[in-house]
Amino acid sequence: MNLFSVKELLAWQAPPLNWLISDGILIKGSRMVVCGSKKSFKSMLVSIDLAFKLALGLPWLTFQTRPCKVFVIQVEIPQSALQDRVDKYIKGHGIEPPDNLWYWTTRIKLDRPHDWNNLKSMLEKIKPDVLILDCMYKILSGNVIDNTDVGRFCDAIDRMIAELGGELAVILVHHKGKTLFTDTGRVIDRGTEASLGASTLSNWYDAYVGVDRLDHDTVVIKFEDLRLAADEFEPITLRYDKHTIGFSIMNEDLTGGIV
Repeated sequence: MNLFSVKELLAWQAPPLNWLISDGILIKGSRMVVCGSKKSFKSMLVSIDLAFKLALGLPWLTFQTRPCKVFVIQVEIPQSALQDRVDKYIKGHGIEPPDNLWYWTTRIKLDRPHDWNNLKSMLEKIKPDVLILDCMYKILSGNVIDNTDVGRFCDAIDRMIAELGGELAVILVHHKGKTLFTDTGRVIDRGTEASLGASTLSNWYDAYVGVDRLDHDTVVIKFEDLRLAADEFEPITLRYDKHTIGFSIMNEDLTGGIV
């Protein structure tokens, strides 16, 4: 029981934050949502580029990472398409397949007890530091716009984190809803409210990262709600290379040693 007198609370020494993506993005036990519109390259950015950077302990965008075990559930695209993308990434960046990165392509609904138990058994065996879920509407059996259904989904993830010792960090890839425009035709920037579906999600995550596509190969990354960060981060504009599944910031190389 975490019951403290005021003096005991003030005397308590907080353990150092165990950053997996520094400083303010992701720690062990935290929950991050990466939300983008359709075809904004968010799966390549998260389920491939970020997954590999975390596994290898290389910088992602402008942030340092720690090498860790990564487990990716990718159920939005066929396994053949995932294989092609991963193969392009490995060859395009001149790296060896890491031993601490796993992909799961079996259809699963995380809020169903049977599927949840199967996944839990797999996680207990592998013991990953980071679980990437790509994407939400594919692994939710309920209605993505219903607060009760989304609440059950979030509770299932929280229960999974707790039952795995509170050390598992979860990254959820999610879609944005319909784009809204002003009377003059300008896009309305709705920030964190642009995510598809129920508002329950906005009260659940620790970090929210928005992804918007600007043109055929350019996206902007916005760090719109980082609840564990001491400072705010400016948006980052990236250029996507379909041949290597790689990203660069404007004309600056962001490969972190992977070319």
